[in-house]
Amino acid sequence: MLHHRYLFLLFLLGLLWPALGQARINAIVSQYSAAEFASAAGIFDASAANLAVSARTPDQLTELSDAEIEQWLAEGSQLLVVGLFGPETERLQSLLQRWRGDDMFIMHSELHLVALSRSSGKQVFDSARRAGAPARRAEAG
Repeated sequence: MLHHRYLFLLFLLGLLWPALGQARINAIVSQYSAAEFASAAGIFDASAANLAVSARTPDQLTELSDAEIEQWLAEGSQLLVVGLFGPETERLQSLLQRWRGDDMFIMHSELHLVALSRSSGKQVFDSARRAGAPARRAEAG
């Protein structure tokens, strides 16, 4: 089962792979996923892919001011948010809304947070309602 977690985390990191160069992925991951995420991030670091990963848990972010979090967010070229919950969710939502990067992927049960996701500067979902809708199958044409 632990191998499945590693593969899932590598998949999530792979979503952000297209931005090469001096790219840095900032990730906010739950305390429960932090160890597995750190291991997956280490694989990226060891690959010499010229891609840095900076991860924080919500608990770590509670120790920072809003300005410090905004600075940390601004230093990343992509943002991945997985497993965010609890009282810090409301605080971080406004900070995530203000982040101006092109790629932000939010995996969460709160649809209004998922709806903030964007890829190449474009919203991934039209609305929070669409964020919760099952994916449509492409029709054979």
